[in-house]
Amino acid sequence: MSRIVRPVVALALVLSGAALAPSHACRLNSPALDMFLTVFCFILLPVLAYRVPNPRVAWAIVIAAPIITFGSTLLYIRVLHWDLFPSWLLGHNLSAERACRANLVQIQGAKAAWATEQHKTATDTPTDADLFGTNAFIRAKPMCPSDGTYSLGRVGERPSCSAKRHGL
Repeated sequence: MSRIVRPVVALALVLSGAALAPSHACRLNSPALDMFLTVFCFILLPVLAYRVPNPRVAWAIVIAAPIITFGSTLLYIRVLHWDLFPSWLLGHNLSAERACRANLVQIQGAKAAWATEQHKTATDTPTDADLFGTNAFIRAKPMCPSDGTYSLGRVGERPSCSAKRHGL
């Protein structure tokens, strides 16, 4: 009887661990996590709990099931959002890229506001004095965190950065 109860309890604990596990704030689809939970937690752990002849080891597997499920979900979310992923392993700095993109979006907005206010067309090109300054759209010209230089371009074009992998 106990041998049949173990996989059922393991499956119930895995389901509770999966239900209590944190979800990502951005609601990204994560097929790798779904495969891991399906194969390892929902199939392998209950089968192990059933097949192990030693009851103490089997119940230890049953008790560990929600911890494994919860921990693996949390770890996957951390890796998915690159919070704990070392930038030296990627070969580039993600935070610098994101900051540069934010600067480029700000410059794009200033170009659009300048074009609207000055009645300019998509082929006109603003200067730094048009967009940056105390009485302009942006108080000071933004700087790329990776020491790239910004090119404003025409109103109808996106601004660009000379640094590698930076841009809109």
